[in-house]
Amino acid sequence: ASAVVPEQLEESRESTNLRLFGDWFSMLKPSSDLRWDYPMRDEQRRCFAGLLKPKLPEATLRRFEQLVRDGAAWHQPKRPRTGELLPRQTDWMTAERCRCTYRYGGVEVD
Repeated sequence: ASAVVPEQLEESRESTNLRLFGDWFSMLKPSSDLRWDYPMRDEQRRCFAGLLKPKLPEATLRRFEQLVRDGAAWHQPKRPRTGELLPRQTDWMTAERCRCTYRYGGVEVD
């Protein structure tokens, strides 16, 4: 079976000068051994999942994971129409002075 190719849903990244973090990182740190991988890359929907696999000791990785688990202000959003809790938790992290809101499917997280 052949894959269905969706119509172009978003403007291309090139036309909007939108770069992925991995693109910026490669430009700014060309001699770095670290490389971003994008195992999920859907240009038509402008949807990407970036993955960085740093060579860090296992203990450091566990400490980072614990910092995120303990330090994040996890919020379980509700469905806007029903008030029912969604089956996910979110913490929207931004720069200190930024007051940006994450919005997706009618749900807002500050």
